[in-house]
Amino acid sequence: MRPENDQGLRYYYHSTQRIASFLTVACVLCFVAYSLYMYIIVQRDIVVLAHHVTSGGETLESIIISSILGTLLSALPAVLLLHFFSFPIRLKAVATLPSFVILGMLTGMRMNGINEPDIHMPVVLVILMMLISIATCLVTLTLRENHAEHHTLPHYLGSNALILGIGICFSMIVSNHDRELHDQLYVERLMRYGDIHEALDVATDNTVQNRNITAMHALALSLEGRLADELFSQPGLTGSESLVPDTTLASRLYQAPHMVARHIHATVMPGARIATSRFLEKAVGKRLQTIADTTQARHPSPDIQPLADYYLCSLLLDRRLGKFVTELPRFYTVSDTMPRHYREAYILAQRRHVNVGQVLEDEEITTAITDFLQIMSKNASDPCQQRKTCLDMYGGTYWAYYFFTKQQY
Repeated sequence: MRPENDQGLRYYYHSTQRIASFLTVACVLCFVAYSLYMYIIVQRDIVVLAHHVTSGGETLESIIISSILGTLLSALPAVLLLHFFSFPIRLKAVATLPSFVILGMLTGMRMNGINEPDIHMPVVLVILMMLISIATCLVTLTLRENHAEHHTLPHYLGSNALILGIGICFSMIVSNHDRELHDQLYVERLMRYGDIHEALDVATDNTVQNRNITAMHALALSLEGRLADELFSQPGLTGSESLVPDTTLASRLYQAPHMVARHIHATVMPGARIATSRFLEKAVGKRLQTIADTTQARHPSPDIQPLADYYLCSLLLDRRLGKFVTELPRFYTVSDTMPRHYREAYILAQRRHVNVGQVLEDEEITTAITDFLQIMSKNASDPCQQRKTCLDMYGGTYWAYYFFTKQQY
């Protein structure tokens, strides 16, 4: 029962005030710590993207600035509510519910097209979180008080911890779990900061067919001079458009299309099929017009080498073997020193009786493609087994792409 003398009342008052102050600070600090964890670790790129989008594309990429601004914006309602309103001690955490709403909105952003945030589903889930939290608070209020201990701290921790726990669980649910978007933004960020090896590892391990990820993978390979040797080891290739990010779907946060444009020294125009072999053919033609010496044209300088490889690889991606064998001598001497995929495609063209100007002799490639074609012929009656066997033995070769990858137009 409550103390009946003045000293006891003062003790009770000061004790409850200390507990109330402690829980007020504790609830805010717990939310701030969790908010920083979500912003900096769990939803890093999504938060930066949200900051970039809401500013109209005017801000630079900065996880520190984005996290600080997001935390201040999210925590502000809780601080104001706790300052201007008197909450029961056991329900101090209720003031953080609006903050969890804002946190869920920022970390739950989805993207539809260019810089178009979609927040409808997170709003529904956040409202559900609020309703459940309010119901929990009402249940907490109806619990029988233990009057002998109601002024002690442990008595108030349980209900506040329960409310914070519900807010944390639901903010986790409404946050963005789109692995494809996370990986895309992560690869683009790695490329922007020059971490090519890590970008290659992430892009290679990615199992989702995302055009922007495959484009970043191709860019990383080209920067290391390995595009024409390892391009077809990347899953998700569906044609020449796989070489350049789709600006109709890209966030433009890390300026992936501009990274490709700077590398190949060609303007990348917006559109769903910006990386077609015909577009690159025109770009190559314009570049070669600036080269007066035809000898330089046959042995490309470093300035035109990336664009030439992008163009030749785009022809292979579109399965234009006839055009490929015609264009190849403009940039390479036909020999067994050419990049691997060019040799694979050239010998495949010879096997398919494409008119080639010069016969290429390469014992290793010839032996491999002979075995590949024999496997195809042997398993012709069972397409599934044919595909499985060929990809198991020769996955990553141009022939595997040529015969077994569906092209999207």
